[in-house]
Amino acid sequence: MLYLPYAHREKTILPYGLALILGGALGNYIDRVSKGEVVDMINIHVINFPVFNVADSFLCIGVMIVLLQSLKESSSNASTTS
Repeated sequence: MLYLPYAHREKTILPYGLALILGGALGNYIDRVSKGEVVDMINIHVINFPVFNVADSFLCIGVMIVLLQSLKESSSNASTTS
């Protein structure tokens, strides 16, 4: 996981997605090992606004970036081979 952003540095957004995934995974891991539970929750005191986990948000955003990049690459590969 540490090598992938370096290996794909020529792609504009993929390293950022991979870094978010790594950071979110490490954040959750550190919380689980040190405290036994995930504690990086954000609670915005607005009516009906959900409490969310920062590390899980990073994971979700990183996965979306990686998926969008792979879809972009597969569509460009399909158009060049046709």
